[in-house]
Amino acid sequence: MNKFIIGISIIGVIIWGCIARCFAADPLEIAIIKSNDITSYEEVLNGFKEEIAKQGFSVTYREFEKKSTLVQQIKEENPNLILALGTDALTQVSQNLTDIPIVFSALLSPPEPLINKANVTGSLLDIPVKQQLEKLLATAPDVKVIGVIYHPETTEKKVQEARRAAEEMGLVLESFPIQTIREIPMIKEMEIDALLVLPDPMVCSPSIIKHLLLKSFRSRIPVMGISPAYVKAGALLALACDYQDIGRQSGEIAARIFSGTPPAEVPVSRPRASRLFLNLSIAKQIRLSIPEIIRAEAYQVFGQ
Repeated sequence: MNKFIIGISIIGVIIWGCIARCFAADPLEIAIIKSNDITSYEEVLNGFKEEIAKQGFSVTYREFEKKSTLVQQIKEENPNLILALGTDALTQVSQNLTDIPIVFSALLSPPEPLINKANVTGSLLDIPVKQQLEKLLATAPDVKVIGVIYHPETTEKKVQEARRAAEEMGLVLESFPIQTIREIPMIKEMEIDALLVLPDPMVCSPSIIKHLLLKSFRSRIPVMGISPAYVKAGALLALACDYQDIGRQSGEIAARIFSGTPPAEVPVSRPRASRLFLNLSIAKQIRLSIPEIIRAEAYQVFGQ
């Protein structure tokens, strides 16, 4: 058999494999669990479905309610893959299901035990701290000392990442560990030029964030938040993800699993696209002039 015939045979096998995958009699089934019904999860889900369709897989989707019988329902349904949106959803399935691949998405900073499992992988919303600090410095060039309030048991690793990034940039990171919300220091006594909010469960509770934004505003200390909601509420800026692209990343991960790669061999992904959000009203009130290049870069501007 000559090389030409061998080549044609190989191409035929590849084409047939694609056809078999696209037109299989039994479509793959994906179970969807959401932590909440919020707009960002819908954007992630849209991106996920878009990528799965692009990859040529025939799939049916079934959404399960997050309730006490969820695990039993999923076991009975036995889907090919579970898509868990948010930490609460991942917690419920990751702790109880070990023989079905789980792809998580839209998580900020999940506990390591949740994601370090052989059947679990996915996409984080976690934008690298160095990237955040670079944007903070470009927005407020006079910043030299940055403060961060955090709970050591949940956020120590992220604070160390921030400290290394700050040192590389010639900045000083002043960390303020707390065990209870009563230990949160007074902003005016922290001797900082800016406050960086990390995804810390204790610090990021709505009441605490509201308090920190108010006190920072009164002390004319710019705050870098973790989402557009923080900027709308009074932070100077935030870098946030493109949720639809996060969904596409999760779809790419699911496609690799469907193609035969074990979840444990598919690395967790971080955002490849980010969006800048600014609050010009806050900038004006704290007497900060934002460079025009940063204004032009902003995806959304509040307080115009």
